[in-house]
Amino acid sequence: MEQYPKWNEVLDDQQPGQPCQDSLQNSLQADPVQQVLQPGEAGAIHALFMKLMFEIWDVYSDCARVFGITDNELFILLDIEENISRPISQAQIARNLCLPVQTVNSALVKLKQKGWIDLVPLEGSRKTKAVIFSEKGKAECLPMLEKIHHGEVTSITEFSKEEASRLILLLQNYIRLFRSSMARHL
Repeated sequence: MEQYPKWNEVLDDQQPGQPCQDSLQNSLQADPVQQVLQPGEAGAIHALFMKLMFEIWDVYSDCARVFGITDNELFILLDIEENISRPISQAQIARNLCLPVQTVNSALVKLKQKGWIDLVPLEGSRKTKAVIFSEKGKAECLPMLEKIHHGEVTSITEFSKEEASRLILLLQNYIRLFRSSMARHL
């Protein structure tokens, strides 16, 4: 079995936020005619990609720590806020965030204890509850979530329209190919 670099082995000597591994970038730019990545190159790129994804996650983790909540609680609050104009159920939050329902339930219990959310009957359902911000939640959570959105949007505005579009298309394509590959190999 071929060995590929692990995400935590790539750029071990670099600090978060430093530019990507120059030698990897240079090797990819050296032969623009080569259209297909070799397994070693693909493994190194994937390892770097994973490291970068964890760095993005780490930014959100830093935000959660500043606000005194867990990562899952932060992502759940962001999802509730994203759906503030329409009721959202616990199951929908779990699907949106790709989290187990029990994980979402545990986080919602903590958020309810803080007084930030309320569970109200979902229109058209006897059992399902909608998760909404309480008045305290609106007052305390929305300002902190706005700070996060400001950071997200400000960082994206540093891209050109073409770069932003390419980033989204590449990520969508990666997800599609990864799902397809995993469906074939699991």
